[in-house]
Amino acid sequence: MGPPLAFLAKPVAVTWNISPDGQLLRKLPGEEPQTVWVANDVRFRAVASIRGEVWAGGPGGILYHSSDSGTTWMKVAFPSTQDITAISFRNRREGAITVAGGDRYATHDGGQSWQEEKKF
Repeated sequence: MGPPLAFLAKPVAVTWNISPDGQLLRKLPGEEPQTVWVANDVRFRAVASIRGEVWAGGPGGILYHSSDSGTTWMKVAFPSTQDITAISFRNRREGAITVAGGDRYATHDGGQSWQEEKKF
């Protein structure tokens, strides 16, 4: 007898983007992009995802995180009030955020804490 069917299923490739008006968009293969509600009156500027973890940031250092592929969202305390312009994650624990002006902040604990990277 083979393994349960759940082990045979491939993970679904979800694509995340930001619309021109700052809405968060989730696209499943073969479907049209769908707007995902995160919070009222937020216009996002950057998004990143890795294995079901999704990070979305915007003006004034606003940052949201979903650990369940965008079903639920939590506002994250972020140390800068500058606009978030880029988000990248290497894995679920290690990531970086760039803010307007070029400063970068790194996390090594999945976004629980952020440290400003020193410029050399």
